Amino acid sequence: MRVRWPLGAAACCVLALFLGCGAPPRLVDDTAAKAVATPARPTRGTLRLRNESDRRVCYVYLRRHGDGSAVPPARDRDALGFEEIVEPRSERQFELARGEYAVRLADCDATPVYEAEHVSVGSGLSVLEFR
Repeated sequence: MRVRWPLGAAACCVLALFLGCGAPPRLVDDTAAKAVATPARPTRGTLRLRNESDRRVCYVYLRRHGDGSAVPPARDRDALGFEEIVEPRSERQFELARGEYAVRLADCDATPVYEAEHVSVGSGLSVLEFR
């Protein structure tokens, strides 16, 4: 024996399936509630090279600790621009990742005039004076 549904009941079932039960689902973005209001920690800093000597600095080699040997050899890439020179009594700034650096400065004959193995670059301004 076959049960016949009245047309009105079938229409109600189709309408209920189409519209869903109760209120439609809401999408809630709770990422704002989960975010913590802490300032981002800077990952870069500035190293200011201040040439207080009477010698011209034509080559600046910078190597972050953990990236190879302690003091960089002269074949590494020069951090100064092409034909750029840090004249006596002048300065030059370098934007770097925070960390410890080995620094080598050389004159225009590529003769090393200054070497340091542990120059710290923090999130602000770090100053290296060459005398």
